[in-house]
Amino acid sequence: MSDNSKEEKSSQQQTAKRKKFSNDRYWGFAAYVRTESGKWRLAVNWKRIVLVVAALGALGYVGIAAARYFNDKYGKGLEETAFVDMLKYPLSRATRIEHRKRLGDMYIERAKEAKTPGEMIANVRTGLSLSPQNPDGRIYYSYLMFYQRMTKEAIRLLAEGLEAGLDHKDYVVYFVRRCLETTEDRTLIAAAAEMIPEIDARLAAIDGDAKAELAARERQLEFYRTVPAVAPERARDVRARFERRRAETEEKIAEISARGNAAATPPAALSDEEKAERAELRARLESNRLILAVGAVQALILRGDFADAARLTGEYGIDRTMTGQVLRAQVLWESGDREEALRTLDRVVAGSRGNMQVTLLRAHYQELAGNVAQARSGLLNAAISTENPEALARLIFLFDAKTEAEARERLVADYLRRYADKPDALFLLAQTAANKNDFALVERLYKIAAERILENITRFEMVYIEMLIAADRPKDALDMLKKLSEENTDWVERNAPLINCLRTLAYYKSGNGQLGKLGLENMVKSRSVAVQQLVLVGRRLTEMGLLDEGKSAYEAAYLTENFNHKALVALVDYALEKKDVETLFRYLPELLDARRPPRRTLERIRRFLGSDRMLFVAERDDYLRRVSELLESQGATSASDADAPEAPSIF
Repeated sequence: MSDNSKEEKSSQQQTAKRKKFSNDRYWGFAAYVRTESGKWRLAVNWKRIVLVVAALGALGYVGIAAARYFNDKYGKGLEETAFVDMLKYPLSRATRIEHRKRLGDMYIERAKEAKTPGEMIANVRTGLSLSPQNPDGRIYYSYLMFYQRMTKEAIRLLAEGLEAGLDHKDYVVYFVRRCLETTEDRTLIAAAAEMIPEIDARLAAIDGDAKAELAARERQLEFYRTVPAVAPERARDVRARFERRRAETEEKIAEISARGNAAATPPAALSDEEKAERAELRARLESNRLILAVGAVQALILRGDFADAARLTGEYGIDRTMTGQVLRAQVLWESGDREEALRTLDRVVAGSRGNMQVTLLRAHYQELAGNVAQARSGLLNAAISTENPEALARLIFLFDAKTEAEARERLVADYLRRYADKPDALFLLAQTAANKNDFALVERLYKIAAERILENITRFEMVYIEMLIAADRPKDALDMLKKLSEENTDWVERNAPLINCLRTLAYYKSGNGQLGKLGLENMVKSRSVAVQQLVLVGRRLTEMGLLDEGKSAYEAAYLTENFNHKALVALVDYALEKKDVETLFRYLPELLDARRPPRRTLERIRRFLGSDRMLFVAERDDYLRRVSELLESQGATSASDADAPEAPSIF
């Protein structure tokens, strides 16, 4: 065979091998081709590669969307999951936010039905991480924070979610109540100033009134421009948030100005279902607006800012409501105009028969003003016309136990007859009697509860033991505690903190200071003792003349809840009684910066600061000026005096 033939055969074999290799190894994505020079080179089929990669990418994208769809809908149980949304999920930020919100809302709904605290907490945490503005989620998570005594953090959590909860049926009232309970008055006042214009804007938008909406937004913008004073540790965060809100509000104002009334849907064009939804939304917004406004005015009254309280009552438009009139009466009373305050309450009671809170407030003011006969008449009418036992319980103690014993006994007998089958009403009377140190009536009610084996017998036992101690019968109290502990171990476990408090008081009362001191030390170190119980122990120890021991209980209460006003006032009273300048100046700045102290305490502070003992103290003049201003702002008889029962709050 010639050399040419061999070369040709070799070339053919090589060509065949290259073609076979190309088809076997590169699947049509590349192939060897002969160039014009006769050499072979590898040619890539980019078109096929691009098409296949695109097809695989599309299949992978759809596959991932399908996996997410099946996982969220069938794995996690979110029925609202749509496959189209899963296809848009990576590409659309709005879709991602909306889907995460739905998923978070689902977890929070599950938290409501959780059977264990751990399950509830896990669902709430997951839900809030996905839907941080969910009002129910913030309420549930705040429960945990309050339980852990993270009070300021819990209030901040609720305040930051307030805008999203303005149309929620429970969020606003819960926020207001928590702020008032924890003395976060400034937070509440600022929240009202910020959110009431927001509610007004939403109401105007529902009505299609662009002019009113624009005016509300401009009021809101003015608030953001003049950011109110906030706590120093929060100032930076709050100001940053207000700056963002100001920018958002400016955008909304520009949008409203541009569209005018064009975006409004005429009521005639709405379906019946849409009209019902709009009416329900309006009702919730109006209700929450009133709650927020009343809460802010109540906070101002508690702080002694009566001029601002009167001004906001008119600015927020609540002066024409029953609640607004009650607040006006409180401002008048605390400012010293007692007659006008009582006339205002007379008008409110006449127009709202059956409102027990207003009736009790009027009776309280009448009693303070010396109009006992009028207070009795009002409470008697309320007791006759309603089934509420509180009016009759209060009426009983407007009769003197010695000089008016017969009339008082008739009222007690009537009470026991009317509420014989109502354990809660019987305990209300026992509690009221304990507050008035009426041992005989407490003992009588305890025996009734024991004979009938009432379901709330434990509460009667606790009140009775407390009164045994107050009545100089500590041995009987200790014997009863021992007997109850031996009979019912479950009872001891459930009420261990309170039992320890009562036992400590009994030891001190019996003269056994060593055991009393040991019990008190255990109490102040324990986290299971409620703050209210510590305050009670402090008050009882102070009444026994054990001022230093009482101070220990009050300090433990105040360290646990630094918003506890009763503990703070008691600590200042201790410093004044002991002439302890160091303790006074430790707590006086906090007292003057908190809610308005009782007038009696302010007068004692002024006398002490004005004494020769304080003549060369540097801070004396400043504190003396502030105390004098607080006294001048109060009337001669204040409902906040420590020796008078507190006026009932609107909430």
